[in-house]
Amino acid sequence: MCDTLAWAVDAITNINWLEVIKALAPVATAIIAFIALKNWQRQDKAKREAEFLDALIEATHT
Repeated sequence: MCDTLAWAVDAITNINWLEVIKALAPVATAIIAFIALKNWQRQDKAKREAEFLDALIEATHT
C-alpha cells in the first residue's frame, strides 16, 4: 500500500499543472459564456413580460 501511495504522489508531482490549466482555460471560458448567455436570455424574457404587463395595465386603466 505504501508503494501505491508513493506512486500516486510521484504521479501527481510529475504533472505539469501550468499546462493543465492552459488546456482547461478555453473550456472554462466556454462554460462561463454559456451560463452568461442563458442568464441574459432569462433577463430579456423577464423584461419583455414586465413590459407586456405594464402595457396591459395601462390599457386597462384607459
